[in-house]
Amino acid sequence: MDNQQQPKNTKFRLWPLLFVILACIIIVVVMNNKENKENEVSKSESGNQVSASSSASSANSNTASTDTSGAVAHVGEYSKDDKLKITLKSAKEYTKIKTDNEFTDTEASKGKKIIILNFEAENISKEDDYINVFYCDAYCNDISVDEETLLEYPDGMNNFYGDIKSGKKLQGSVAYQVPEDWNKFEFYYEPIGGSKFAFSVDKSEVEIVN
Repeated sequence: MDNQQQPKNTKFRLWPLLFVILACIIIVVVMNNKENKENEVSKSESGNQVSASSSASSANSNTASTDTSGAVAHVGEYSKDDKLKITLKSAKEYTKIKTDNEFTDTEASKGKKIIILNFEAENISKEDDYINVFYCDAYCNDISVDEETLLEYPDGMNNFYGDIKSGKKLQGSVAYQVPEDWNKFEFYYEPIGGSKFAFSVDKSEVEIVN
């Protein structure tokens, strides 16, 4: 009778061992799932850091070029960004611009003077560029003025517009009629998507020609 019950008792003693093994399996599975989730979070955070770093790098790159919007150059000075360097070489005042041909002479209107600004633009970039007349604005005594069209410019100059090859320079002039009693003249060149080149001329800086 005792021999028949012994296997039954042994079977009951195996249950605790099975529970222990099952518990170990469950613990291993739970730990693996937790580790996988932590890895996913870590990858996600790492990706966010890379994205943030890339955004910061992009922002720094966008602000790398010199912003000349707050800088104002005078006669003999220049303003530049990472593409163009523009120098105001001289400023001259005329009552009448005389040329070799009287038909191309230009005389200022009554009560006016003609002011001519002579510029030099240097293309310091690796790509071709140009100076565009439509990107220019001028103010005399804080009042907007239109450019004067001359048939011929003095000093053998041309108008200040045209293409500039990489590493090359362009020299030219702009002309405006201003009141005789003017005291401050401002010129701005601001290409689309580019920097603002600002120039200011006081009457004391101007060479009076006639």
